[in-house]
Order: sequence, then C-alpha cells, then structure tokens
Amino acid sequence: MTTITNVVLQLGDQPYEVTVATGDCGKGGRRLPGDCNLDGSVNVADPLCLLGFLFLGDHDPVSCGDAAGSGEALLDWSGDGRLSVTDAVIALRYLFLGGPPHALGTECIPTAGCPAACGG
Repeated sequence: MTTITNVVLQLGDQPYEVTVATGDCGKGGRRLPGDCNLDGSVNVADPLCLLGFLFLGDHDPVSCGDAAGSGEALLDWSGDGRLSVTDAVIALRYLFLGGPPHALGTECIPTAGCPAACGG
C-alpha cells in the first residue's frame, strides 16, 4: 500500500504543492524507486541526494548488488539506463509539477542483495 501526502510549500509569493509517496513494503530487501537517501519516502531530498552523488562525489546510495531493481535503476527516473541530471529534473517535476512518476513506479520493489529501506 502507498500513502500519498500533499504538502504546500511557499517560495516567495509562489505556492508549490508537493506530493510525497511513501510505500509500505514490509520486510526484506525492498526499496522505493527514487528514494536516494533511503528514508523510505520520495521527497525533495532525493533529487538533491542524486545531484550530490553526480556532482559532489557524495556516497554511492545504491551500491548493494547486481540484482534487477537494485543499483542505478532505483535512481534512474527516466528509465534510460543511465544516471544524469535529467533524472533529478524528472524527480522535481514529479514532486512539484505533477510530472510522471519514476520509471519503475511508485511501489516498493524487491532488491536482492540490498537491505530493506522502504516504508520508513
């Protein structure tokens, strides 16, 4: 089950409605696509985490095995098989402008070889 929460943020005179999806995934090696910081939800911190990984050399948030659904695919919002700034932009469009969700969806997926980090 996924819980959707709408939050309104104010930036200057412009309000932005943010949709935060939190997946309830139970136990054992499941992760939420797009959840870069592994807090169990997708929010504005996740595209920032991805940008930190891409441009600042921050820790690798997805290294935990080679199984399908793990690794870079969890942060590949476009589904093109590579990580780039485009993925962070797509995530921000999803969160702030009602753009398309992650290419792998909005529900937790199994990630063999990875510890569970979903629904926290």
